[in-house]
Amino acid sequence: MHVFRTEAPQTIALIRAELEANNRQRAAELLHRLRGSSLSIGAVRLAHSCAALEHNLGVDQMLRSITTLVAEYTLVTTALDVYLAERKLR
Repeated sequence: MHVFRTEAPQTIALIRAELEANNRQRAAELLHRLRGSSLSIGAVRLAHSCAALEHNLGVDQMLRSITTLVAEYTLVTTALDVYLAERKLR
């Protein structure tokens, strides 16, 4: 989970950069990787957001939709922080 916490923000920034550079193939690869990482920690909604973006490769729409992905990532990291804090208390 700690790896996800540190790598996911970097991956999201790379996805945004690749979309802005109109590099759809690389953006799709990064989305696929983020989707797999999300599923591995149980962040199903984030994984679904990644899949939706990955399969909808219209750059303009993807750039708008990345906001949804970032919002979902924020929810996941908040939940992770709570989970990890609770584990430390036990």
